[in-house]
Amino acid sequence: MKNIITLIIALVGIVANAQTDGYNRVSVGYHSFSFHGGGMSVGSEPGFNLQYTRGIGLTSKAPLYVEVGGKLTFTPTNGLQLFRTTVPVSATYKYTIPNTEVLIQPFVGCDLIGNVSAENTEGIKRVQGGWHVGGNIGFKKVSLGVSYNRDFTDIWDDVTTGMIALDFGIAF
Repeated sequence: MKNIITLIIALVGIVANAQTDGYNRVSVGYHSFSFHGGGMSVGSEPGFNLQYTRGIGLTSKAPLYVEVGGKLTFTPTNGLQLFRTTVPVSATYKYTIPNTEVLIQPFVGCDLIGNVSAENTEGIKRVQGGWHVGGNIGFKKVSLGVSYNRDFTDIWDDVTTGMIALDFGIAF
């Protein structure tokens, strides 16, 4: 737990000391949390999420950013009652369509995931890693995003988890 707190403090320090162009985004969303075993999906549960993202410009010559932030997800159905905290770190490219205020932001990255609370399960409360891929479409300060997350490790024997999410955000 001490290592997680140290990592979060370091990420906050990086964000606070960034001297390049950047942005903030707060989003809410709906997700489908799924279980995969033997190469097949063996079930899914709906839920919702809340996320804060800070984009840090890497260079003044290209619209390439590193995004860091925090995400809370809650899957309240069928006795699972899973509550997760995630620290996503992404590489994103911010492309603005010429002569418009529309932007497209594909991203890819890694996650540090803490399964904080889960009812009726054993072995699920732990810290683990994962990866994600997705994109946002924005107009002015409003964005709509879709992403897919997958865990690196099995949550139970031969069962891993994934999540597809649809998010609505406001940039500032």
